[in-house]
Parts: sequence; structure tokens; C-alpha cells
Amino acid sequence: MKVAVIGGGAGGFFSAINVKTFHPQAQVFIFEKTSKLLSKVAVSGGGRCNVTHACFEPEALALYYPRGGKFLKKLFYEFNPQDTIRWFGDRNIKLKTEADGRIFPVSDSSQTIIDCFLEQAQKQKIHIYTQTEVCKISPLERGFEIFFSKQPKAVFDKVIIAIGGQSTL
Repeated sequence: MKVAVIGGGAGGFFSAINVKTFHPQAQVFIFEKTSKLLSKVAVSGGGRCNVTHACFEPEALALYYPRGGKFLKKLFYEFNPQDTIRWFGDRNIKLKTEADGRIFPVSDSSQTIIDCFLEQAQKQKIHIYTQTEVCKISPLERGFEIFFSKQPKAVFDKVIIAIGGQSTL
């Protein structure tokens, strides 16, 4: 299986790493249109990277998201803050909970999270391409054809789009 992940942020890396975890034989590629990977992670939480929140009930957690809370509530039953804490713990990242419920790496540095994602991607032999803009994705009878701005088109069995929201950086 050949998988393209569009977006080199936290969602893209998390998706790519989990594809390789559950499908070790898959070839996984991350495509990021800029030269910087995980740039929003670097600045989140004032540079400390608030990883998740200590609200462990999906319905209550969804209330923190006025737009999309109903949709997210269903997802929080599948993967919640406890799962996030476990995921990072399985990768030897120690987390701490602050009085207001925000959860950060013990290091108080977003670089800890960035390094975790980069190390996992390298360990699992995920192919990473920066400055690689996806211009078009066309469905095929089996799979997808992806057209890039500066390199030849390629065919993938699966495509994950993890481009996030508009950055204010």
C-alpha cells in the first residue's frame, strides 16, 4: 500500500506515523508545500506546545469547540485525551497537567514534540518532501493520481489530507 499524506504539520505526522504503526509494510509519504515542518507546533502554547487537555469526557470536551463540537464528540469517543497521553507516553514523552487542565511536555518546550514526530517518522522510514505543493488529486479506478507543482505526478492507493486551518503566522 502506498499512502500520501498532504500536510507536514502535527496532523500529517500523526497520521503518517499511525499508518506505518498499523500497516508496517505501507510506503508512506508526507508532502509539505512550505520549507518548514511542524511550524504551528513550534509556536503552540507559547512555544511550550499544549498537547491536549485534561478533560476526559467526550461530551464535555466537545463543548470547548463551539464550531464542530457535535462532529468532534463522535471522534473523541474514538481517540481522546487519555489516548493522546498514552500515545506520547509510549514514545517516552513525559507530560504534565497544569492547574487549568492544559497538558504540556514536562520540558515546557514544543521542540520535544517536534523531535518526537521527526524521530518517529525517521524510525519508520516515512518519506518526507518539503516545498512540494500538491496541485490536483484525481481519483482513479484504483487509487489516486497526485499532480505536484514542481515534480512528476504520482499514483497512491490512499490519500490523507491534513492541511489544517489557515495560519495566522
